[in-house]
Amino acid sequence: MNEKICPNCRTRRPYHEIFCEAPVDDGLCGYLLTEVPIDVPYVESAPSETGPRCVNGHSLNQGDYICGICGADPKTDTQPGPELGESPQEPKAHVIGGWEVEARLPGSGATERFRVRGPGDAAGLLTLYPHGIWLDAAVDAAVDNLPASLAAKVLASGEYEGRRYEVAEFSGGLTVADAAINIEDPASFRETVRALASMIHAVSRAGLRHRDIRPETVLHSDAAGTFLLSGFGHARLSTHDLDAVPANELTRYTAPEMLAGAVSPASDWWSLGIVLLEKATGGACFEGINDQAFLLNVVANGADIPAGLNDDIRLLLRGLLARDRTARWAWDDVEAWIRGEPRAVPAEPNPEPEAGSIELAGRRYGSPSKFAIAAASSEESWAKARDLLVRGAIATWLQDFPNGEKKKWRPQSAP
Repeated sequence: MNEKICPNCRTRRPYHEIFCEAPVDDGLCGYLLTEVPIDVPYVESAPSETGPRCVNGHSLNQGDYICGICGADPKTDTQPGPELGESPQEPKAHVIGGWEVEARLPGSGATERFRVRGPGDAAGLLTLYPHGIWLDAAVDAAVDNLPASLAAKVLASGEYEGRRYEVAEFSGGLTVADAAINIEDPASFRETVRALASMIHAVSRAGLRHRDIRPETVLHSDAAGTFLLSGFGHARLSTHDLDAVPANELTRYTAPEMLAGAVSPASDWWSLGIVLLEKATGGACFEGINDQAFLLNVVANGADIPAGLNDDIRLLLRGLLARDRTARWAWDDVEAWIRGEPRAVPAEPNPEPEAGSIELAGRRYGSPSKFAIAAASSEESWAKARDLLVRGAIATWLQDFPNGEKKKWRPQSAP
């Protein structure tokens, strides 16, 4: 069985476990395992004259982007270059299921997306899902029944090196990541929100929980000003308000309840809120923050909504990004916001006191909890934070806070 080694308690854990459930003292370890790599034993093998290999030693086919055995990246120094005097050969085009890969779309997570070109020069968006994500006939049937104005048409699907893929029509060539959303024009912004929200509402009414709303899964036609949803490979079909379904992968757009292995219709509304937060801030809200640190902050403090945004947008984001899924905004609330009608939102949490700042890994932090989350985001950051603690820099910084803040900070074992 594939396993991960928890950096905190050093026990071997099942690869699908989100938080480490190893017993420690009087409770569970609880370390977040989403960014801990699967432990794959190194395979010693004779060097190959022609064959590229992954970083764990498995043989790859020419042009492979990932290892079909362990999912690791190719080792870049194994492919010999041309002999002296030879002309370097043109690289062969990478083809998946008859679709030629033109470019890889940026984005986090194990699900990969590529701009591809197919028969008849058709433009497509190819989604290559992680190992273990297979066809769900009920979900596919529900997606096929969605109106063409909501879901991108699937042109092809199949299996590539043990991974499921599907190709969606991509004639516009843009996703929400590329779309220019003008927050300075209230009418235009409201129309954009209406288009995105009505799409999620229709999907939810069909009983679908998409579970992977992010900029790369929402296709955009700039000329028509329309949006289409794609990438239903992680979706689930349900009529319940809450289902126990472990997340296939976690990204910055993942709702808090999904971190605990549950999903509800409200989960996709949270993801929409994070997408709008990212667009409204021009991505500044995620600068220098990895996804694990962001999710830790969500669990501890909720999503931070910048004070610099106008009150109307902040109201919308507060509603969509309520940690309590039962208080989170859905279609009725968003529609009322679009019309300018008053709507109740969860109270904003009391801001954590800040005093001075302390630097860690090139960034400065003014609040103890954000500093602690940044310290726990990687072993390197933890080592630097521990050095600051030993040198007394943290104690000096905390002198400017109320006594309660200083008492909260105690050296713990490494994450």
